[in-house]
Amino acid sequence: MNCIQNDDLYIFLRRKAIIFYTVSLFLGFFKALLFIFNILVFCFSTILILLFMFFGYFGVISGKPSLVHADVYIGVIFFSSMLDFLISFFCCYYIYKLAIGNLHYTHIKKVDYYYSYSIFSLVIAFCLLSTIFNIFSIYYTRKFKKLLKSFSKKNEKKNLCLV
Repeated sequence: MNCIQNDDLYIFLRRKAIIFYTVSLFLGFFKALLFIFNILVFCFSTILILLFMFFGYFGVISGKPSLVHADVYIGVIFFSSMLDFLISFFCCYYIYKLAIGNLHYTHIKKVDYYYSYSIFSLVIAFCLLSTIFNIFSIYYTRKFKKLLKSFSKKNEKKNLCLV
């Protein structure tokens, strides 16, 4: 029997998908820590990370990767990337508001500009890094999913083992 786990392409694509899954998840956790100043974004980011972990595990990392979970995982990554762009835009807007002196969005009378600039700049940097790693994660997960589909079609015809 010809097993899919012994194939070099399977091993390479799965390893790359797992690496980018792990890095994207790490950046997601770090972004959630940076979002602690806004409780709504923090909660939403935490829920997104939990979805990311669940579907990423069952779609890529588990012993028998599921194509449905991989599809949902790719959708969660797309949503995370769109959310990263939106958060980066709002952080740039807040930096602009700080620069022109319009501080109506905060309820604090005295604002430490260097602290605000550094936090918003870090959020922008991590959102952009997360988007880059999410793009690689989508790319390798799609290639991995395509390989699993082709092997499952061959399995129906020739009785190849998937595990």
